[in-house]
Amino acid sequence: MSTLSSSFSLPERVAQHARSTPTRVALRYLVDGEDESIDLDYASLHARSQALAAELERRGLRGAPVLLLYRAGPDYLCALLACFAAGAIAVPAYPPSARLRGANQRIRAIVGDSRARVALTTRSIAHAAQHVPALSALTWLATDSLQLEAEAQAYQAFDPDRPSLLQYTSGSLGQPKGVLITQRQLLANLAMMSDVFGEASGSPLQGPIVTWLPPYHDMGLIGTLLSGLYEGLTVVQLSPESFIRRPVRWLRAITRHRGALTVAPNFALELCVRRIPEEQRAGLDLRSLDVLITGAEPV
Repeated sequence: MSTLSSSFSLPERVAQHARSTPTRVALRYLVDGEDESIDLDYASLHARSQALAAELERRGLRGAPVLLLYRAGPDYLCALLACFAAGAIAVPAYPPSARLRGANQRIRAIVGDSRARVALTTRSIAHAAQHVPALSALTWLATDSLQLEAEAQAYQAFDPDRPSLLQYTSGSLGQPKGVLITQRQLLANLAMMSDVFGEASGSPLQGPIVTWLPPYHDMGLIGTLLSGLYEGLTVVQLSPESFIRRPVRWLRAITRHRGALTVAPNFALELCVRRIPEEQRAGLDLRSLDVLITGAEPV
């Protein structure tokens, strides 16, 4: 486990990393799944999330469920941490889509169950969501267009035992089911995973975590994205769509960025075997991997 001083919230943990390793990349998002990337270092992640947290507090959202409708990438990560820091209850969900009717039905179920009245997202998604009737009653905040004030250390007044995250199941086998999670529970889970990663690799994890998993469910959210922030590591992220279209992108990302840990359901391994031809395997080198976790399906 990391030897950082004890913390009671993930935003405080990120603040510690921002002080000790400010220029280390927290998230490297591969925009095209391969070469084009957006880097967000720990200092910037802390500053942006705290500035947004101050805005959420100003709007009276402490203790309120707040829907997060983002694609994978820096905007989503900043909004998630901002909700944690402001004491709002983050409700991550896959963004609405004109092509994915099932995804919109899932969002409708989550809105009804969580009773969220506010949604954080980007301008482009907010514009598209205007055509989804189930979301018409939401108040939309496009965080990429807000004029944010200076950062505020919101987490200092944070109660670690109040609900912080409303985590829903995928809904693939029925209506999505939500579980309320506190920051204390979240950090306990992350500390346990840190111990497991260290035992599996024989030493504390050092290299990047590479992931394409949806950052809205437990395996992608806690197993990769938040685990990386807890440890102060770099998370290299590509979108689920990038992986599904060309599975070799996942293995190329591990190769290029010397990934030390990756996580995926076993169907992803089968997809690589079936859809990566011999000519695409040239140059792949997975020897940097210390830990490969597979789950979520019978093996």
